[in-house]
Amino acid sequence: MKLVEFSVNRRVTVLMITLLIVILGGIALSKLGLELLPDMDYPIISIVTMYEGASPEDIEETITKTIETAVATVKNVKTLSSESMENASLIMVEFDWGTNLDFAAQDLRDMIDQVADYLPEEVSRPLVMKFNLSQMPVLMYGATGGENTYKLRKILEDEVATKLKHQKGVASVMVYGGDDAEKQIIVDKEKLAQYGISVAEVVQVVSAGNLNMSAGYIQERNNEYFLRTMAQYGSLDEISNLPLKRTSSGETIYLKNVARVEAGFREARYFVRTDKKPTALFWISKESGANTLKVSQRIKDEMEIIKEDFEGEIIFAEVMDMGRPIAKTTSGAVNNLLVGGVLAILIMYLFLRNWRPTFAISLAIPISVIATFVAIYMGGFSLNIMTLGGLALGVGMLVDNSIVVIENIYRHLEMGKAKIKAAIGGASEVAMAITASTLTTIAVFFPMIFAEGMTGILVRGLALTVAFSLSASLFVSLTLVPALASIVFRRVENRPQTDKSQEMFIGIKDRYQKVLVWVLAHKTRTIVMVVILLVLSLALLPLIGTEFMPEQDIPFMLMNIKMPIGTPLEETDAAIAQIEDAFLSTAGVRHVMALVGPMTDAQAMSDPTNPQSVAEAQVYVRLYEQKDREVTYEEIQDIIRKKLPQIDGSEYVFLSRAEMMGGGQSNPIEINIFGKDLGRLQVIASDIEGTISRIEHVADVVNSMKEGRPEAHIIIDKEKAFQYGLTSYQIALEIKTSSLGTQAGIFREEGEEIDILVRVEEPARNSFEDILHLPVLSPLGVSVPLNQIAHIEYSEGPIKISREKQSRKVKITANITGTSDLGAVVKEVQNRIQPITDDMPPGYYVIFGGAYQDMKEAFGTLALALLLSIVLVYIVMASQFESLRQPFVVMFTMPLAVIGVMLMLFITGTTLSVASFVGGIILAGIVVNNGIVLIDHINKLKDSGFTKYKAILQAGSDRIRPVLITASTTVLGMLPMAISSGEGSELKAPMALTVIGGLISATFLTLVVIPVVYSIFVKEK
Repeated sequence: MKLVEFSVNRRVTVLMITLLIVILGGIALSKLGLELLPDMDYPIISIVTMYEGASPEDIEETITKTIETAVATVKNVKTLSSESMENASLIMVEFDWGTNLDFAAQDLRDMIDQVADYLPEEVSRPLVMKFNLSQMPVLMYGATGGENTYKLRKILEDEVATKLKHQKGVASVMVYGGDDAEKQIIVDKEKLAQYGISVAEVVQVVSAGNLNMSAGYIQERNNEYFLRTMAQYGSLDEISNLPLKRTSSGETIYLKNVARVEAGFREARYFVRTDKKPTALFWISKESGANTLKVSQRIKDEMEIIKEDFEGEIIFAEVMDMGRPIAKTTSGAVNNLLVGGVLAILIMYLFLRNWRPTFAISLAIPISVIATFVAIYMGGFSLNIMTLGGLALGVGMLVDNSIVVIENIYRHLEMGKAKIKAAIGGASEVAMAITASTLTTIAVFFPMIFAEGMTGILVRGLALTVAFSLSASLFVSLTLVPALASIVFRRVENRPQTDKSQEMFIGIKDRYQKVLVWVLAHKTRTIVMVVILLVLSLALLPLIGTEFMPEQDIPFMLMNIKMPIGTPLEETDAAIAQIEDAFLSTAGVRHVMALVGPMTDAQAMSDPTNPQSVAEAQVYVRLYEQKDREVTYEEIQDIIRKKLPQIDGSEYVFLSRAEMMGGGQSNPIEINIFGKDLGRLQVIASDIEGTISRIEHVADVVNSMKEGRPEAHIIIDKEKAFQYGLTSYQIALEIKTSSLGTQAGIFREEGEEIDILVRVEEPARNSFEDILHLPVLSPLGVSVPLNQIAHIEYSEGPIKISREKQSRKVKITANITGTSDLGAVVKEVQNRIQPITDDMPPGYYVIFGGAYQDMKEAFGTLALALLLSIVLVYIVMASQFESLRQPFVVMFTMPLAVIGVMLMLFITGTTLSVASFVGGIILAGIVVNNGIVLIDHINKLKDSGFTKYKAILQAGSDRIRPVLITASTTVLGMLPMAISSGEGSELKAPMALTVIGGLISATFLTLVVIPVVYSIFVKEK
């Protein structure tokens, strides 16, 4: 082969090329980002529309349906789902993976603009927001201390956030929690009635008296003056002394005569605590593409300085740190890579018993790995669990080509050739075989590169990593290895008569020859025994179980809590306090942060998992590192479940780790019930909820449609209202201002804008009796109690109305516990609820979604990838052998690998998941390599005059050493990954175990079965 000849004759050139590759790889490594998972921009866009005071039914009819109809026509929409809640509509548009979300968001805005005129006037402009994984917080802190949470929040915004924003790689610092300042005008309704002043008049006067307005320009002499009318409030006294009305006796009624003006805080609708202390929290997001680990470390270094500045005043609790699991996972992958490489080198030395070939082969590992960094950088990937896992997975394979080359060069030296001729002849002879075997391994990755969805994104980096590292190892084996061999190998006369490595294999070869003779004499019996083994191994599949992605043990967890509908904030807070105590008294828990009640901003509303009412809460829990606690993640959850307060109608749900890590994964079990009538849907959902709650391994069952929320409707008698000269709008405004309060402008103070709120003092608005006796001043000058023109009716309304694909639905979700077999649990759920689904009326149906649906889609994608991989492997082999029949012989190695895969998964208790499926695809490209090398040598021996029988026996004898060495190095190279137990091992170990199990069975059975199949299918020349 010309490349081999060039490399041996131009050794300095080869050395310089290798040096250049190492330099470029080092530069690429320094520029690569370090993440836990590959960069994923989930193709989901949220549309949030606020409509104050509207019920879920009103939201659905006036907003949700209108916008859904418009955006459904946008290109590449995969699913369209919505939540119509009190005061807000949330529509989530999921696009096909690969869609340009910037263009998609603009298309959505264009379609919304077309229907904007059909929305009610009071509706806010729909807000279109993309979900970007880079916006997920890198770090989250809870801060406690200070005089009050308002000043605490001010310190965080003005001092802490400002310093952190200047750190390299930081995109934003968001501060939440703490009291909000408010200038409050607390009116006395009795005095208002006494002076004949309405609440609406107070709002109007306060609003009208607070403005700065441009009045144009005046030119005088050589100067032009800008005119501004200045009437903005400068103090609370100025507001107190606002004149409201002049009486018939000429007396001026000021605001201070009917109201109290004071600086206060907005009425709390949510609480935030860290370790049971009132807190303000802040989280830091990194810039897209920035190295998470480096950004996290810079922030923590700066936080150490900040902590010193506020020592004794403020305590900062680190609630979440994405850098820690990344550091642990990536360092674990790097350790797997290093240990695997060392083990592969040691096993080579054990087999070869000579440092010279071991040294030459060992160079293939570091050079191939370093070269791969260039491809990862140019491909736009980061160093993450998949790319590093790919390197650790492939480290044992990186020496395979070099082993075959070295072994053949040795054989040529034993034939008496000079070093240079032996290097050229030995490497050239196997060049086509190792090229074909490498191409077959690389071929299996092409379908993975084109895989769609989240599965495609997860495996794409791994595919490129393994493919490029193997290409680099092929280049090294055909250039650097023969060049080194021509320098460091010893002549035949300078070596011992019997090589130590040959001594070791004499006994193995003799035994193998006897086995080979027997199986060739008993072909049918051999094939039947292997088929029985294959069938028995496949019978283990139901016992192995299936899941989407293995769960990881990470140092934090998140629980969503829903109290019974209608629970007031104070009662919800009391229940959450018990849950905080339960966590803090559990071993392994470091910090607990509780968010009780709804966040009011649109960003919080855009995520349905956030608390949406005062009856809902979230609890963030920071755990100690895995090595620093004796209990596992699942054990802590089980302990907490037993400690939770038993309140009828309450729901406690632990979010899956994939959801918290931004993995895009849904609940393990998700049952979507579709239909028109909400009442009928509620009945069906309740039946299904009750049924699956009793199933073993099913936990945290949540029904999205519980009983309705209690409502009190104030029904206005329009005829009576008209008699007093009142309109429904005037009455509603009086009620709203008295109960909730009405904003009457902005008070500017020290660069801060503070709301001015007008409302009735608290004792006069705490009961329905107070509301009904609210005096409403009519334009006729008469004060009318509300109960004279209106009455209260009690009712129930749904908390929210869910829709998908423009149809109403109710969603039931659940977690699984005590098992990893998602497929078996969902199958049991399907069987149990079948009687209910069979009895559903026409137009009502059930669809399973969640992680189960994700798993089915992923398995379908990977099965297609595996099928295409097998076709590509066949194409490569057919081209090499120039035969359509011989590749079929080699393909028999694949079912032989299945035997080992099933046994390994069963013995180790590993499920069939995306991770193990990917390992199976990689295996498909590896197991054929030994068959290719064996059959290629048989063909060469036949061409040199051997009979088919003798060629099979001789080829087996010649190739058993490189076959066993390459299999051993690959297995040992992956062994550290397979037995690793640190963070991130849940994703890496199944891949390695799959490859190891399949390779062990395929290696030994290949040496026996392939010769038999070859003797059957290939004719004697």
